[in-house]
Amino acid sequence: MMASPSSQPSGKVLRRLEETAFHNITLRSLPVDSETKNFVRQVHGAVFSLVDPTPVERPRLVSASRSVLEDLLGISFEETKRPDFAEFFCGNKVLQGARPAAHCYCGHQFGNFAGQLGDGATMYLGEVRNPSGERWEIQYKGAGKTPFSRSADGRKVLRSSLREFLCSEHMNALGVPTTRAGTLVTSDSKVVRDIFYSGDPIMERCTVITRIAKTFIRFGSFEIFKPEDPVTGRGGPSVGRIDILTALTNFVLRMFYPHLLASGGSSESRERDVPVWEPGGKSEQMQRQKEKGEHMGEEVYARLLGEVAERTGKLVALWQCVGWCHGVLNTDNMSIVGDTIDYGPYGFMETTSKQYVCNGSDDSGRYSYGKQAEMCRWNVKKLGEALMPLLSSVDAVTSALSRFDESFEKTYNETMALKLGFSVPPSGTKGGACVSEGVKELVKEWVEAMERTGADFTATFRAACLFETAAERAKSPSGSSVASLSADELADRILETCASPVQMAENNKPPFDLPKLAMLQRLAVVHPEVIAQFGLDASKLGEMEQQVQEWMELKGRDPDGKRSEDEKIWRDVIKKYEQTIVSEGAPEFAQRSTEIKRRNPKMVLRNHILQEAIEKAEAGDFGAVGALLEVCTNPFEDSIEEKYCTPKSPDADPLIVT
Repeated sequence: MMASPSSQPSGKVLRRLEETAFHNITLRSLPVDSETKNFVRQVHGAVFSLVDPTPVERPRLVSASRSVLEDLLGISFEETKRPDFAEFFCGNKVLQGARPAAHCYCGHQFGNFAGQLGDGATMYLGEVRNPSGERWEIQYKGAGKTPFSRSADGRKVLRSSLREFLCSEHMNALGVPTTRAGTLVTSDSKVVRDIFYSGDPIMERCTVITRIAKTFIRFGSFEIFKPEDPVTGRGGPSVGRIDILTALTNFVLRMFYPHLLASGGSSESRERDVPVWEPGGKSEQMQRQKEKGEHMGEEVYARLLGEVAERTGKLVALWQCVGWCHGVLNTDNMSIVGDTIDYGPYGFMETTSKQYVCNGSDDSGRYSYGKQAEMCRWNVKKLGEALMPLLSSVDAVTSALSRFDESFEKTYNETMALKLGFSVPPSGTKGGACVSEGVKELVKEWVEAMERTGADFTATFRAACLFETAAERAKSPSGSSVASLSADELADRILETCASPVQMAENNKPPFDLPKLAMLQRLAVVHPEVIAQFGLDASKLGEMEQQVQEWMELKGRDPDGKRSEDEKIWRDVIKKYEQTIVSEGAPEFAQRSTEIKRRNPKMVLRNHILQEAIEKAEAGDFGAVGALLEVCTNPFEDSIEEKYCTPKSPDADPLIVT
């Protein structure tokens, strides 16, 4: 007997697990591999391969996001109390109507085309429509092998899964577009992992998270059609299949960018308009596409590329404004709808540095904090190249890159201005023109001061909420507000967060091996084509050498001398801040303070905070995960305990994430 939906006091109509209705339009609209056996292989002429999850022993729920389950999926949070709940969210049982499948995609990894990659540890389950009519795709991550697992086991462990689960929800709370995470389920099944690639493997618990997004289609999805790469010698598994490229691109347009089409329409009508992919020979499929008039015209595809570029520019600007580093910005880790996707060795920057590298495997610093915009722009260019069979002219790519630049600059300038308490009038102008030159100059100097002094990124911006100008303090009946800081007091507060020379040297230590750099420099003289295979050239090697020189200088700095220099830097910048508040007519202190708190989190998921939760969870204390989830999904609250906000102790061993 079908249970009736549960009705909540808020008026939301929520469902039991058995009432979750899957639509699975993605599998109906795109080609699925005819081979149904699950073994590692090159998947030709298909976008998905059907798979089955591999069961785990004694699964149990570590944590779940009420927001995801109820607001996105329409599933009552009370369902998490069911004895069999974890079984459905680890793959031991599959929700009725779900159809697990692995997505085929390629990617440029660290600048080089890697050929077929695909969902080696994730599985599409299908799409559900919640009671509000929104459509969401659900995935397992860590549920076992797929045709794309290569030499891996298709598993994820508690350590990495907990990091992705928490950061997905944290980034959403920070206002950054992101995929979401609904559940975190661990088990007694174990796999071998060599965490630091040091030859010291350990056994870790198999863990599965449920990921949710509008779609998990990514830039690399469009690279399965790429011909053999002249550098790596690798090509996509579906070279020449323009029919599939057309169907995939049209699907993305209809489902996620309907405003670019004349038809538009509701979500339901758009789904009805998406052609069903019918199995058949290549020529039959291409003929069928022609009969349906599937090529929508170069202008439509150019608009799509431009909007993807714009969303991507906005996304990376928001990363920069919260001090977040992705770590693996390959084309296969870039969402086609502009979401943060695939949380791996990410990190929230503590000591401010453009050279901050969160990925212990990024030997060249390619994906450092300061290079994220450049790398995302490069990825947009690669997406444009993948779409060239539908565009025919490079003008569309050039235009898209300009839109990326404009979107990044506008979002960065506006967000940084708001973080410092300035008003930003609504504007559709390009390049952040609604932010005055005076405010932009202040932002530039403020960030440069943070870099030069090694100030803590999050704490420094948050401290600005306490700053009251001399004129404002003079007007206060008591002479000054109790909960405010003068210019000198703000400088002292920020100076407390600044790194010592030893800390700065540690945080700015080049991520690459110095003997390796010397070898590459010699090789660049004789065989420049060889270093190109590592995504390097003479210019990049010069940048790397400059990093080494700066690092050596940092190591030799005198602590007292640095403190004196830092003090002068911050007193000068705060004086400029005070002058700009007056000259720009910024809101009065009370309003400005409130707005700064709304824009600057009190806490972010620092690696050492995450590590504490991981260690407790691995010991069976799941309560610590729930407590951290509560805090990191409300990161702006004044009431957050200081233990969640404190930077890593300078005496603590460095945490390496790979």
